[in-house]
Amino acid sequence: MREWREFGKAVVAAAIACGLLAAAIAVVDDPSRTAALSDWIRMLGVVLAVWCVVALSYTVAPARAGSPE
Repeated sequence: MREWREFGKAVVAAAIACGLLAAAIAVVDDPSRTAALSDWIRMLGVVLAVWCVVALSYTVAPARAGSPE
């Protein structure tokens, strides 16, 4: 299903982004200066959660054959 394939790509992209953000946080090593980076990691989690709900909704109630995706 297309939605799950795209969600999988988003998970890989988010994992790479979180890894890079975590590396930047470790290099700076000052929580007051890296708070915004930590916030972005949380935001990526929220985006993935919403995307998962949307993909799940397309699995439970697929689009009709005549409607555009």
